[in-house]
Amino acid sequence: MARESQRPAPRLAFAVVAVEPEAGDFFAVSWRITNKSGADVLVVETWLPHNGFYADKESLSPELRVEPAGSVEVSRRVRCRATAEAEVENAFLILQVDFVGAVWRIFVRMRVKAEASSMRPIIEAVTAQTVGLVKE
Repeated sequence: MARESQRPAPRLAFAVVAVEPEAGDFFAVSWRITNKSGADVLVVETWLPHNGFYADKESLSPELRVEPAGSVEVSRRVRCRATAEAEVENAFLILQVDFVGAVWRIFVRMRVKAEASSMRPIIEAVTAQTVGLVKE
């Protein structure tokens, strides 16, 4: 019978490190990813699916390797449709990662505060979920 994996989840910490306005309603947003796990994490894909804070799925080639206790930055060109002084709730940065031979999705839930000429993503939670089921 198939069941969800009981493998340990990757432990990653995230911080927004830069938000740079671009043309129109686009921004270059950078996040620092810190690996708090005991093994390498390979970031394979990233995307931001919320209509109000959106970037297409992007496959990374080569994958972005985050060593144990190490940090890397990932940057995305994001469309933010929030008007000044408004918020986008439940926006997500989603990563597909390879960790100890299993595929995981990392969900970075954010609230995005729009300001007069910029915006500020605020990280509220980070969760991990295995992709698919494992047979015993």
